[in-house]
Amino acid sequence: MNEERKTVKEFADELNMDKKQLQNKLNYWKKKGAETWNFSDTFSDGVRTLTKPEQERVCELLGIPIFRQNSDGFQKPKNDENVELLKEKIATLEEDKKFLQAQVETQNQANAEMRILLQNSLKQLSEKVSEISKIENLETVDTKEIEKDFEVSEKPSENEELFWKMNPNYKGYWNERLRPLREGKWDRQSWRLAKLRAYRLKTTLEKIEKNKKDF
Repeated sequence: MNEERKTVKEFADELNMDKKQLQNKLNYWKKKGAETWNFSDTFSDGVRTLTKPEQERVCELLGIPIFRQNSDGFQKPKNDENVELLKEKIATLEEDKKFLQAQVETQNQANAEMRILLQNSLKQLSEKVSEISKIENLETVDTKEIEKDFEVSEKPSENEELFWKMNPNYKGYWNERLRPLREGKWDRQSWRLAKLRAYRLKTTLEKIEKNKKDF
């Protein structure tokens, strides 16, 4: 038998139909006329067969999709094949879905880590700004308070020899101002005392120099 020809039973099995059901439809379409069924019955060894064009027409009338397999003609996909194709498509879509979900989760995790890092950086920056502000605020120490401290501490140090004996490591105003930085002290009190000491020593030394000139 020609491979393109199939018996009614063979073709009905491919369509998951009962042979009698398909035969009844063939008879019905034939009665409707050439517009519906324009084929003559063909037989092989006394058995009704369906040619490839007839198979295609059956699929069209039943609403079953067919696809072109090669340039020689059409091949009707079997239901089992359709199911397998659908399963493969579903499996592919599931894999794509899992991949996209993983990508989204990875991106969300990266965004969360970035937010935490940014928050920590902002917190550290805020702390540093606060420390700097504290240091800068030391510049606003009331002048009267400084002068008041000097009235008590400067009187014994107006002698140059005594000054250098008491302050052998004195290297200038800013060297004294930055003493807490060298000692790793960042508290407000340390910087305030450093400023008072630097100002006091500077002023005392200036008075000594002035007294030397006046003398």
